[in-house]
Amino acid sequence: MAIQYKRIIKQIIGPDAADNGFAPAKLDPPGLSKRMLANYEKDFDEEYSQGYSIELDTMSSELELQSCGLWETRKFDRDDEDSFRSVINEFAQIMRDKGFSLLEEYAAKPRFSIKDNQFLLNNYEQLSEQFCREKGIDIKMPFLDKLYMIDSLVVSCRGKDFEEVKEELIKISAFYTTTLLEREETTQYYGDEYSVLIRGKLGALNVLVIILAWWLNEKNENYVKKTCTLILAPDKLNAIDWNK
Repeated sequence: MAIQYKRIIKQIIGPDAADNGFAPAKLDPPGLSKRMLANYEKDFDEEYSQGYSIELDTMSSELELQSCGLWETRKFDRDDEDSFRSVINEFAQIMRDKGFSLLEEYAAKPRFSIKDNQFLLNNYEQLSEQFCREKGIDIKMPFLDKLYMIDSLVVSCRGKDFEEVKEELIKISAFYTTTLLEREETTQYYGDEYSVLIRGKLGALNVLVIILAWWLNEKNENYVKKTCTLILAPDKLNAIDWNK
């Protein structure tokens, strides 16, 4: 008899989810080797929702628990219901120990609103021109020098309250946008009507998301390099002096 994955997850995970304000949500369609077994979401405010999910990797017989700052995998015996229950019970304990608190932490972090994103999308060119005039920035400055300047500008905003620097970060984001669009490898990606997305050779980035992460820099990432990795060819990327 086949293991009733969803029923067991509902029995074990469901009560804790409900107690913490999370409700069952739509499951993603199955992929080549992944199948979502459960998905729980919670609206933290009118614009922001967050959640966690459990997926089955049919190739490796692994279960995956995914959430903000959380990714746990466990193997199990697909012919043994007790093995499956054991993993789901472990996932339930992980959520109790740290999963729900991580979701609350992420919900409390600074973030730009949909209105902020739309404002940047509709005004980034004018905002960038205004910003360059205010800061005395030479618009003919080399591309990489502009990125290092953006790094310096973002760093100078750290240590301050988000609301205090929000407007400045939006202006920096506008300058960042026009700087990226100088490259022939990049285009304004119109797959999203609400935010500024720049597509490069290897993917697309949300400008406000990157600038916010740059300002928070919780992972100590080199965002100048991250930008270049997205849009530059490998030979040009490898020629850059990152210690400048």
